[in-house]
Amino acid sequence: MAADRGCRYAAVALRLRRLLRPGGTITVIEGDHGSAYFHPDGPAAHAAIRCQIELQRRAGGNSLIGRQLYPLMTEADGVFCYTFFKGVGETR
Repeated sequence: MAADRGCRYAAVALRLRRLLRPGGTITVIEGDHGSAYFHPDGPAAHAAIRCQIELQRRAGGNSLIGRQLYPLMTEADGVFCYTFFKGVGETR
């Protein structure tokens, strides 16, 4: 199922690319629950995130998609990708 979903993301990227004007860009912003930080850090916080990841998986979602976007987008016919981490609430 994950490979099938990855193929769909790549297909969407290719379709979007065809709609771009020369020099246009595609911006993809997606979170990844696996990169969550906690303060104070503790077992209960990590258990809550693991539960959320599992619940989204059962509902057909992928709360860890953020780490998979770069390979999915670059597989889409050589789309150039630039990635960076931005924490929730960051304004810079």
